[in-house]
Amino acid sequence: MSFTQYDKLASKMAYVYRFDSTIPHLQCYFVRSLGYGVQSYAQLVMDRETGLKVVQKVDKRLHPSNLQEEEPAEISILRRLTTSHGLAGYQPRWITLLNYEKVPLYQETKPSCGNLSHQVSYWKFCNGGTLHGLLRPYIMQQEPLLYGELCRQNGQPSLSVLPKLPISLVARAIRHICETLEVMYQGGSEPVYHCDLHTNNIFLHWTKEDPLPQFYIGDFGMAKTATQSLLNRRPLNHQLEGTALPGVAPDECRRRRWDLITHHLTSNFMLMVGIAAKDATSGTTDSLRPQPQAPRRSSNTAGRDLVKQIARDKNEPAWRHRHNEANTNSPRSRQDNNYRAAHLAHHLNILFQNLETLNEQDQLTAVLHPHLRPPSLAHIIELARQLENESLQHELNTTIIKDFVGRKKGKALFQEFGTKPFVFRPDGPEAKEILKKALRRPPPGDGYGLPIRYLGGRVGGLVEPERLEEVWGRGNVAGPWRVVEVNVPCDKKRE
Repeated sequence: MSFTQYDKLASKMAYVYRFDSTIPHLQCYFVRSLGYGVQSYAQLVMDRETGLKVVQKVDKRLHPSNLQEEEPAEISILRRLTTSHGLAGYQPRWITLLNYEKVPLYQETKPSCGNLSHQVSYWKFCNGGTLHGLLRPYIMQQEPLLYGELCRQNGQPSLSVLPKLPISLVARAIRHICETLEVMYQGGSEPVYHCDLHTNNIFLHWTKEDPLPQFYIGDFGMAKTATQSLLNRRPLNHQLEGTALPGVAPDECRRRRWDLITHHLTSNFMLMVGIAAKDATSGTTDSLRPQPQAPRRSSNTAGRDLVKQIARDKNEPAWRHRHNEANTNSPRSRQDNNYRAAHLAHHLNILFQNLETLNEQDQLTAVLHPHLRPPSLAHIIELARQLENESLQHELNTTIIKDFVGRKKGKALFQEFGTKPFVFRPDGPEAKEILKKALRRPPPGDGYGLPIRYLGGRVGGLVEPERLEEVWGRGNVAGPWRVVEVNVPCDKKRE
């Protein structure tokens, strides 16, 4: 229901948060906050005309309106990647930039700040949240007390059982992320390093047709070209490398490490591999925990063995005959499924070992051949593609995909198509919480219960308390917004 339709109903007054814009025909309403980083706030907004949900990022700093500044580094890097980085056969997945603008500062109860502006950008919305959000329950499940609290926060039964993590999902995550990094490292005149690649900057997006989500890399605010990385130095007792704070460059004898450094993204891949392998083999006698091994063969040798093994398994007539048996619940069929799951989990561990080997190779290359690009990820991408296809073919006939998709996909699609703009009601829970906080605070000395930071302008020499909707907006909504009155149905609850 559009806001113009509210006027036709028996209703009561409420408020929404509308954003100013210099872009023609763009008018957005606040939906909810998505979090914040070092440089900006992120929030979900809805276009008034189209109903499309997009991510709005608002720079934390205010900028002089009359000063011609260069566009933010995140946007310039993405423009560079989009126009000059490409490799045949690879599809990079970085968050799509939709629009960028500078908007003069305005809020109703705040005096005009003259020539200050917000830097605001609009991005494609990934409806599945972050990779960190996906993995967090699996990590916390190892601590029952913490996991029980997380379940209560999410409105779930205490210690509810998590769906098994599909092997095909882990293989796809590795493939999609490595494909994007391969284009960043090998596709242009010089490499581009993300420099802040962790699980909170990897986003999932579900579509109605695909049984698995797409994985996108976002937040390029700290990204640098190889040249920028080497030139951007500052004195430190200990130079950091790889994923690091902006402004930190590698030592002179080496180039910047790539974004798959162990203890960062690779360690999270290791976590996903362990969870998926354990889930796939629960109830079987195969032990798939990594065991002490002989000296590791080269990445290419181990990878060729993996490709050959997957090809043999794929064309094995006996397995195909057993897999297509009519009675899938027979003991023999269950045994075949267990064997197949154990075999795929074993391949997943081999894939991760290949990734670790390549990571060690990058560490040596950065020191011995600093002029070279990072090693190519093409081999890892092909291994992950083979494993993804083979494991998905197996898991589609099991409850693993159904359970996982059933919990995640519907919620993600609702976030994209079902959510409405946030509506502030004077008698709603947000207003009551503001008043509770005000009553708990000591009076500021002017006879009013609201804190000083919540007070608006002076009227006739007296301090006038700020309206509740302005108080809430100032604490929860970033950027150039205005409060707009709307009429909402009396019996309609906010979603």
